[in-house]
Amino acid sequence: MSRSNPMHHDVLRPKFRNAFARLKTMGVPVYQHPDDNGNFSIDAEAPDAERWVDYYGNPYREDLVFGVHLDLERELQKRRLFAEWVNPGRLAVYEG
Repeated sequence: MSRSNPMHHDVLRPKFRNAFARLKTMGVPVYQHPDDNGNFSIDAEAPDAERWVDYYGNPYREDLVFGVHLDLERELQKRRLFAEWVNPGRLAVYEG
């Protein structure tokens, strides 16, 4: 089941809209959770999410920092955003 809700995409604030679009083109499973307020979330339970996020932080993966892929982290930092774990299945993206 996809958690993406295209109706919510229109309410993203501009900074978040640009990041959402970029991450989506990279293959990051982004979506808007009902608790998001102009920001967005990353679905850590999506089929290919392990490439980007891992709540339990596999210690043998050097491409993850606090369970977030370095490329994903860099894209967020470029926009002065950060991802924070809400629970093992969801990261919320906020302004930094």
